[in-house]
Amino acid sequence: MVKPRLSSRLAAICFAAILLQLALGTALGGTTHPARYERPFCAVAIEPVTLGETTSIVRVGRCFATFAEEVGYLSHGRLRLPAGATADQFSLGQLNASIQGVTIIGRDYEDPNYSCNVFGPCLDWTVDNDFGCTGGRNYVAASMPVVGGFNWNNQVSSTKAFAGCSTNQNFENTNYGGALLNCLPNCAGMGVMNDATSSKQWRDL
Repeated sequence: MVKPRLSSRLAAICFAAILLQLALGTALGGTTHPARYERPFCAVAIEPVTLGETTSIVRVGRCFATFAEEVGYLSHGRLRLPAGATADQFSLGQLNASIQGVTIIGRDYEDPNYSCNVFGPCLDWTVDNDFGCTGGRNYVAASMPVVGGFNWNNQVSSTKAFAGCSTNQNFENTNYGGALLNCLPNCAGMGVMNDATSSKQWRDL
């Protein structure tokens, strides 16, 4: 049987260890969910590759607490979805036709099986036209962006492409180097390329 004094000493040691662990956790970034998960619906704009160029211009993106907020932003308030709307309730064809002037060509997910929620954000790649990849338009991201404080480098676990972008290429390294996973156009899982995408390209076949 443990004596009372020894039991108290053990309890004090355990308590001190817990406090040390909490302190280290805080110093290393904390143990709570990062703020990015509070805004899991993100969007970034990419421009088509122009004549003589090899990469696209990628503009600063934003993240939103709900999918309805994201769509309202992309449509400049023209399309208002119910507050509880989810990304999977609407086809991208429906959204692209309704948003007008802004087309979603792809969606990357931090989680597999196209899961976009508070446990893992998703990223919509948008273009300022109604054509997407049709007509030979090509979109090339030489590196993955940081959107809403979330660095998408080496984070993609599933991906979709839309608007005529039948080729959705995911490269291991920046500037289209290393291994390549070519999704035609969707990948519910990335296999050996899980959490390994560092650059992307969307185009028609």
